[in-house]
Amino acid sequence: IMASYLEDYVSGPHKSATNRDFKFRRALDSFLNQTFNDAELIVVSDGCKRTSDIIKNEYSQCYPIKLIEIPKQEMFSGNVRQTGLNNAKGEIICYLDSDDYFGNNHLFIINKFNNKEYEWCYYDDYLYNGQSSVIRPSKPEHGYIGTSGICHRQNSSFKWENGYGHDWRSIEKIISKKYYKLETPEYMVCHVHGLKIDA
Repeated sequence: IMASYLEDYVSGPHKSATNRDFKFRRALDSFLNQTFNDAELIVVSDGCKRTSDIIKNEYSQCYPIKLIEIPKQEMFSGNVRQTGLNNAKGEIICYLDSDDYFGNNHLFIINKFNNKEYEWCYYDDYLYNGQSSVIRPSKPEHGYIGTSGICHRQNSSFKWENGYGHDWRSIEKIISKKYYKLETPEYMVCHVHGLKIDA
């Protein structure tokens, strides 16, 4: 699931990534280049004409990519990703930010989350600065886990919350469910304002 709003924004200390149209296309292409292809990418356009136009004009024949258009939501609204979740058909749900991208084997590794006794899993991601990447360790604690490091079952009790930090507020509600750490997939985080990464 991908929430997409390609306009620039500033919200307190948080700034949007630069070169957003390029990064959006890079993210879409990274999904299409997966070695595991029994998957769909649900792009939820958050009142964003640029998102809708790029998909309709350049990716309309890419059937695994599905566009859902909704009116612009408040900044950091959980309703954007929740709309994607409500429309997902796959058994396993993971997320892709519009300014990040997947390495080619990301979904192949995610698909190893096949033990029915677990409701969700987490994993390390990579910080990519435009030239090289380094593993960023993850753990199920505030400040150490987010959208780039989780997947869960479609029928889980996972629900998206509102506001900045909604990743953690959503995750902490399923901490009591059975989970485990998956071997590191290939999620490349390319924009972290506090670390001055904007690749």
